[in-house]
Amino acid sequence: MAVESYFSTREVALRLGLGLSTVQGWVADGVFAGVVDLGTRRKPKLRIPESSVTAFLVSRAVRSEEINQDEPAIFTFSEETRARSVGELRRKSGVAA
Repeated sequence: MAVESYFSTREVALRLGLGLSTVQGWVADGVFAGVVDLGTRRKPKLRIPESSVTAFLVSRAVRSEEINQDEPAIFTFSEETRARSVGELRRKSGVAA
């Protein structure tokens, strides 16, 4: 069974080249499914499942392709970026590869 990887709102914002407040707003609006809060009421520590980020990116890529067939998808993770992200999360969480 595969272990689900999670990203902080800051990590998602950095990877997508967006502002932190944009990602936090999307979390508040329910754009990402399965968000977990590991913090307290005063200081939330939101974590977004990798599968939810991937689903969001796929939906954006599909919409991008529908809008303009000549342009490549605008939101994608390269294999290198994805591997680095998963590796960083595993190191931080202490999960074995």
